[in-house]
Amino acid sequence: MKDAVSIILVEPQNPINLGTVIRAMKNMGFEALSLVKPAPMAFDKTQISAHHTEDFLEKIKIYDSLDEALSHCHESYGFSARKRAQAWASVEVGDAATRMLSLVNENKKIALVFGREQTGLTNEELERCTFQVHIPTSEYASLNLAQAVLIAMYEIQRQSKAMCDP
Repeated sequence: MKDAVSIILVEPQNPINLGTVIRAMKNMGFEALSLVKPAPMAFDKTQISAHHTEDFLEKIKIYDSLDEALSHCHESYGFSARKRAQAWASVEVGDAATRMLSLVNENKKIALVFGREQTGLTNEELERCTFQVHIPTSEYASLNLAQAVLIAMYEIQRQSKAMCDP
């Protein structure tokens, strides 16, 4: 599953936030991280929040566009807390994880797409995703970037283990 699931961050701004995403990925056993047009940042600063993950920095792929980052994926899942006027195919994180795992079992590649720390994904970016994914929260729906990534990976990991353990 390590190579079948890519985490894509669109225009990340802060190396500390990037570090917390890297730490969450390492905690959950995910390795494929792509950045779309990241802000100029000192990648060594990720180690403030992602201790002992220097090896991860060498594997990060950087792309100029979301389309380029998604080019190798069969399906993509854009995470957004905001309600949109446009009606995209939308699923909650648990149902998305079930679908993702069935695709991974068919040797297909998928991407989990997360937007900017301050504003999330644009409508145009969500249009490029197969599904919009919602993480159920209270009325205060704004999650930290790493929290959203961790919840998504946790749900995939939880369901994957449930499939393996009768």
